Amino acid sequence: MRRFVPNAETEFALGTMYVMCQRGDVYSCDMSALKSKASDNNSVFVPKWMKIKTAESFVLNQRSSLIYGFQKLYTIGNHAVLSLTNAKWQDEVRLTHQSSEAAVAFVGDTLYVAGGTFNCKLESYKKDFSGQRTTTHTSMKFGRSCFALVPYDGYLFAIGGKRNTEPTNKHRKRQQPGLNVPPPTPIEVYTIESNTWETLALPGPDIFNVKMYLVHQSRAYIVYGNDTIQVATFDLGSRQWVPGMNAETGIVERCASLTLGFPDFGSCTMGPPLPANTFGSAASFGSGPFGR
Repeated sequence: MRRFVPNAETEFALGTMYVMCQRGDVYSCDMSALKSKASDNNSVFVPKWMKIKTAESFVLNQRSSLIYGFQKLYTIGNHAVLSLTNAKWQDEVRLTHQSSEAAVAFVGDTLYVAGGTFNCKLESYKKDFSGQRTTTHTSMKFGRSCFALVPYDGYLFAIGGKRNTEPTNKHRKRQQPGLNVPPPTPIEVYTIESNTWETLALPGPDIFNVKMYLVHQSRAYIVYGNDTIQVATFDLGSRQWVPGMNAETGIVERCASLTLGFPDFGSCTMGPPLPANTFGSAASFGSGPFGR
């Protein structure tokens, strides 16, 4: 990727972006040439999307996480882990609890599945997906869904999302009149070695409906929002929010804004190019819904 200097030089580079729609179709696009508008004279970036046709019978009932790992794309349904092979979603393993709108993360050869609607559990599965829980994990303190589960240096950071419990009387005064909106969900950090969670008491942005995250060095760029795109930066090393915009957040924001062109957007992730056998014979090319 070409270097640019809107505020400071950066070596941050995007890879291939994958977008999953609610009917199970997946689109991919090489984002390595994308720059922030501040350094690109506000020119239009026209993405070259490749559609991966999937089985017509697969329909997502809820927003499901999408993640790249082991040279495959994976998604989490209500009760199963599915992988994309030969242009079709295929069951890999049945989960032991309902995981609608859960968050997922790969650490080494282990897949972690956390949270989801009305639960705060954490489970893990080895690469061969034997279906057995690898260990007994402590649950999160706060049940949450549509959040980011970010692995870093032996830890898992649960950031943002919708809180799945009713707000307590202590927090009701923070709600807007007439709206039943709980306060922001605190960041929780899981230590893999000791099987323990801790809660970070940090003031910061209200991170809701997380679409994806990217990690560059020690910083996680969290993409969230509904009809608009917002990017928040969290330093995983110092465990602090990083205010303001920079070269990296400008790239991430512009990349993520491309998802607004998908009317049935479900989830997205970033990773290296997929092997050829992922696409089968059903791949098609096009400019995608919109340029940004």
